[in-house]
Amino acid sequence: RSIINGYHFINWGHCDLSMQTSNNNYLWVEREIKKAIKSDDKKPIFVTTHVNAKGTVYGTDRWGNNIIKSVLDQFKQVIHFSGHSHFSLIDERSIWQGQFTAIQTQGTCYIELEKGKENGSKPLNEFNEPLPQRRNYMGLIMDIFDKEVVFKRISLEKNKFYGENWIVDIPVNKSNFRYLNDDRK
Repeated sequence: RSIINGYHFINWGHCDLSMQTSNNNYLWVEREIKKAIKSDDKKPIFVTTHVNAKGTVYGTDRWGNNIIKSVLDQFKQVIHFSGHSHFSLIDERSIWQGQFTAIQTQGTCYIELEKGKENGSKPLNEFNEPLPQRRNYMGLIMDIFDKEVVFKRISLEKNKFYGENWIVDIPVNKSNFRYLNDDRK
């Protein structure tokens, strides 16, 4: 756990190599989030995990973790960053708001898509080879202001921004959530 300029950052790591047992240290994570809320209940709390919370962002129907979801569902202030799925950051379903905010961060070595796509779940180039790693570098730039957190999606290779910025208001209030499933189907 780190505190930077009054904002809490919590890294929820694995207890073993199974990718699913973030479960064993969930009580510690709950305590740390409650401490952050006690210090300032208006500010977002940033939580990172490797595996996504089940049923949130693009790809979590396949790669989501129920324990992570059930813990974070208790805290509207959480902005959760996760990876593991390699699903595209350009896809608007890469941000989700429900009981909290979730953002999947894509992988840098390849992009994965859901099954049933014409070029398969791991797209190939024109020579039927996996896309080179360097063509898939995507990242997020996060700016924290007094009244909002702004996320920009950027190609790290092309230095080009994609899509509209994602915005989470401060103080975090569920009635201001913009990225709801029903609105984006």
